[in-house]
Parts: sequence; C-alpha cells; structure tokens
Amino acid sequence: MNGAQVSAFQANSGIAPSAMATVLVGVVFAVLLVWGVWAIRTAYVGWAES
Repeated sequence: MNGAQVSAFQANSGIAPSAMATVLVGVVFAVLLVWGVWAIRTAYVGWAES
C-alpha cells in the first residue's frame, strides 16, 4: 500500500496494517488447529465404534 492508503487504513481502523496482518494469520492458524482437532476426533470416534 502507498502512504495515503496506510494513513487512511490507520485513521479508520485505529490499528496498523501489520498488526491486522498478524491478527489474520493468527485467526487462520487457530481455525486450522480447530479443524485438525475435529478431524482427529472424528477419525478416533469412527475407529472406536468399529
């Protein structure tokens, strides 16, 4: 982003773009972790029932 875009983003959101990127990466990893736990639990329940 150019300087005007960064300035507008910070003025409207109140946080820096780099902080937003860090939060988004954290959310992606959290979702992947939850999905992985769900997949392992589903596989275990299916295996335990058979």
